[in-house]
Amino acid sequence: MDILPAIVLSAAMYFWCQILCPKCRFRTRPLVSPLNWFLCIFFTGMVLVPLAVALVGPSIVILPFKPSNTAINFAVLLNIVAYASFCCGVQVFHKDNPIALIDSSEMSALTWFPPAWLIVLYFILGVTGIALRFGSPGNLIDYFGNPQSYLLLLYTESGSPTTLASAAASFLMVFCPVSMILLWCRWTYRQHRKKSFLSKAFPPLLIVVAALSSALYSYSRAAFVIPMIAVAAVIAKRRTSLKSANLLGLGVLVACLVLLVSLYRSLYSMEGAVIEHSTNSSDISDMIQDYGTAPQFLGFFLQGTHYAEDPKLGRVLLASVLSPVPILGKSFREESGGTIYGNLLGRDDQPALGVAEFFLDFSVFGVIAGFLTVGALVATLQNCFDRANEPFEVYVLQFASVCFSYIVVSGIEEVSQHAIYLSWPIYCFLLYRWGTKKLAARRGNSENLGSLRPLKTG
Repeated sequence: MDILPAIVLSAAMYFWCQILCPKCRFRTRPLVSPLNWFLCIFFTGMVLVPLAVALVGPSIVILPFKPSNTAINFAVLLNIVAYASFCCGVQVFHKDNPIALIDSSEMSALTWFPPAWLIVLYFILGVTGIALRFGSPGNLIDYFGNPQSYLLLLYTESGSPTTLASAAASFLMVFCPVSMILLWCRWTYRQHRKKSFLSKAFPPLLIVVAALSSALYSYSRAAFVIPMIAVAAVIAKRRTSLKSANLLGLGVLVACLVLLVSLYRSLYSMEGAVIEHSTNSSDISDMIQDYGTAPQFLGFFLQGTHYAEDPKLGRVLLASVLSPVPILGKSFREESGGTIYGNLLGRDDQPALGVAEFFLDFSVFGVIAGFLTVGALVATLQNCFDRANEPFEVYVLQFASVCFSYIVVSGIEEVSQHAIYLSWPIYCFLLYRWGTKKLAARRGNSENLGSLRPLKTG
């Protein structure tokens, strides 16, 4: 059975669904938004990657063998069902509200601006986490300048039990980049009247420091790509003529960091040994198909699990959500999608696929219901994003959207992992904001009660 017709159908259905669901169409203003991000993810998986498969052929990369063409075709069709369900969810729940742009001339009395003490507290927590993780300035320098030495140190310490200091480091490190983002929001939008060199040079410097401190999370691309995309959403929503130039500069910064991390990951093994290999067009195709989750990977998963002939009825989804949770998740990991996929591959470093997890639990009905729900949630995020006119509010919504988008390419376990390990600074800020609003409401009620005069009787 030829896989080309299914690939052509996949590309055609991507555009047909946008024609049939006008609320699910790509929008250029603002260019970066929750819905646009998901549409780009689906475009990669349904158009670009299948095109690479059609031109070069299915790459097995991490697979022990190539699945059958029947399995690949079924995977393509299942991706089409997932995308169509997503578009229907967006069409029903997305509201065509006017888009509120961020106007720096109206930034005087907004509620998402953090106080200076909170930014300082976040910075102190972040620096403490970095100090706990690296231990000395030399290890921090080796992280960027001598990855072989740093990876060798990690490898020698990998067998030792997790300590309280290492756990605290993972929790605290993410506060440092968020402190830079909070300061960037406060400085950029409250210092807009100043035209000095510092006022122009300081905001880009803060973004660079935020990107570099995000990149300290063990060469994880997601750790710095996610916040930088959220920063790009804030820039794109500004009412300014420099939007395109700012986005271009941020894109170059992120691309350089992605390239740097990719080189480290490809040139050095976990033992610190140099991996010698030459790069050709086939390697580029392999990388595109691997990171774009080409249909043969889903086909391999489906074929290896016998096309969910024994539905798990929610056990896989529950296990995938809870498995990243420290201690509690240990008892669920054997049934998670990542573990099932790892057992099929013979390796444990590949995340499962969201479509496969829904399918394993409830067959094609799970894919339809699951991605209808995904579409509804993305539409809700987009509705909030359209109404948002404060920089950090826009940042939070886009950050959540990018984290959530991993359900399309990496599965629910990755979404849960990002929610647990990368999002605590946002949770703490939202808790602070909720507490201040409650306190302000109480004070307001007390003042109103105090101004009431007792009724005269008699």
